Amino acid sequence: MIMFCLPSIYKDISGEVEFMDGLLLSLPVELRDSSRINSYRNIKNLGWGISEFGYSYFSFVLDSGDHIIFPGLIIENHSKITKRFHGYKTSFTKEKIEDIAKGISDFCKKNVSQNKSDQYLLVHDLRAISSSIYNAALEADRFMNQGNLLDSSVRVKNIIASQGLLRMRINALDFSGNILSIESEENIRIFKKVDKTVRCFMPMAFNMKKNIKLEGTSYRVIRGKDVLELAFYALIENGLKYCPENHTVTVDVKDENTNTIISVSSFGPKILLDERESIFEKGVRGEIAKETGNTGSGIGLDMTKKIVEEIFNGKIVLYQDETSTIIQENEFFQTTFEVILHQNI
Repeated sequence: MIMFCLPSIYKDISGEVEFMDGLLLSLPVELRDSSRINSYRNIKNLGWGISEFGYSYFSFVLDSGDHIIFPGLIIENHSKITKRFHGYKTSFTKEKIEDIAKGISDFCKKNVSQNKSDQYLLVHDLRAISSSIYNAALEADRFMNQGNLLDSSVRVKNIIASQGLLRMRINALDFSGNILSIESEENIRIFKKVDKTVRCFMPMAFNMKKNIKLEGTSYRVIRGKDVLELAFYALIENGLKYCPENHTVTVDVKDENTNTIISVSSFGPKILLDERESIFEKGVRGEIAKETGNTGSGIGLDMTKKIVEEIFNGKIVLYQDETSTIIQENEFFQTTFEVILHQNI
């Protein structure tokens, strides 16, 4: 349960009530026994009010419908306290309390909005993958009934690829909040993970009228948690999202000294110089990228950065050409995300 700086009565939308003492201010026992909590429970009006012994309370409701009350307040130039308690004398202005309440409301509103956005992107992404699997299954069945085993086999491979995307998407959702808590480690073949991710995206790229190409190779094995493919998932998905039709996302793998370098290159929108660090933060998109109207899976560059740098002690670097290319009357720039993994076994 979240705690606030002030003592609070928290009534959720279902009617459950809980008292939480403040992080910065503790309410005297005499003002928070069961009988007082029950009296606060019955407060329905919003705004200011006076409770027992002349102490004030402030009541407000969050966008979620949850009701919060700050009880037992001493308000400067307003409170007429009839019973004081030893050591409890901190006072506030009404404006300060209202500012604290507004800050809590704004914070909760922002998080609710972000959660709704993440949920929308997740549903959108899962629906698209599900549709791909379903349509490929229908086509496979049709070709099989016609005795066309070659085309039927292609559709089955597409189903397997789409299921691979679905599995990675679910893993990303599972790991997004607790990647660093995964304890088990294993030996990971880097090229195998890259190749698998590229193959999973091929049916999607075909449906988007775009290409995806894998170049180079690596025989390196790296030790770490089995989440490496999620970093490549995010980069390839990002490349396909912004790449114009009939163009290619190129994934290149090479060993260089003790490093393995994986680069994902494609045409994309201009990334401003002051955005080249911030786009790796959760929820941040480039200003020009926003104008394209494209939405993604919600597996952001922040996850890639966390996996590469915090789990594998590697590095991710962004490069973008200064000269633009006009494609379909729009301005694009060759953009490369380079992942550098250090040999650790």
